[in-house]
Amino acid sequence: MSPNKKLAIIGGSIGFVLLAATIVTSNYLISLRPIYIQNNTGSDGKPVNNVSVSATGKVSVQPDIVTFTAGYHTKQNDIASVQKDLNKNVNAITKALKDAGIADKDIATTTYSITPSYYYNTGGKRVEDGQEGEVRISVKVRNMDKAGEVIDASVNAGANIVDSISFTVDDLDKVKVEARKLAAKAAKDKAQTLADYSGVNIGGLIAISEDSASTYPVYTYNAYSDLAKSESNTAAPTISAGSFEITVTVNATYGIK
Repeated sequence: MSPNKKLAIIGGSIGFVLLAATIVTSNYLISLRPIYIQNNTGSDGKPVNNVSVSATGKVSVQPDIVTFTAGYHTKQNDIASVQKDLNKNVNAITKALKDAGIADKDIATTTYSITPSYYYNTGGKRVEDGQEGEVRISVKVRNMDKAGEVIDASVNAGANIVDSISFTVDDLDKVKVEARKLAAKAAKDKAQTLADYSGVNIGGLIAISEDSASTYPVYTYNAYSDLAKSESNTAAPTISAGSFEITVTVNATYGIK
């Protein structure tokens, strides 16, 4: 082997050693880099220690308002006949609701529709088959004890659809305030307990937010004209609302002294 080739091999070996040394050195330097733990800081640049907690306040209430939808569905040969039938029955239903003590402000028409009716013949062709119409009235009953009687009155007046029954509280905001107070107190108590067992003192409130959720039980009562007419002399349906909870969850952050 010539001296030049030996030198080239040695040079290559030296280069490889230097490369390996560089890699080892680089890894070593990386392993020596300090790990910084970043603390929350205030406006003055000093670390701020805090504790964050969540708590829920619950208030159980009895509903004092029931709402439902009374409606009428019809099928006739033409639009004029549908309109006549709808108007006749919606007027009768509205009158029955008012006679039952429901105020004008608690009666609202939510749907009034007339659409073509179709069917498919044996050849699969769509054939128009008269017109269908439907009207729906939203009703709010402020006396829970009369809810069954009001529903019965609407059915006897011609309603062949009764659905969407739900319950609520007239002054819902007042109930939410109570739940919010309970949640806020529970959050502060929880933060204090954590601080006591951690050997620190609770400071001022830094941040607070809330999430609200309401759960309503729903009772559904359906009545159709044939059934209603055959049982028009039966007792009014019993409406059972039960109770429900208003929950408010508070997320709070307190400083630590």
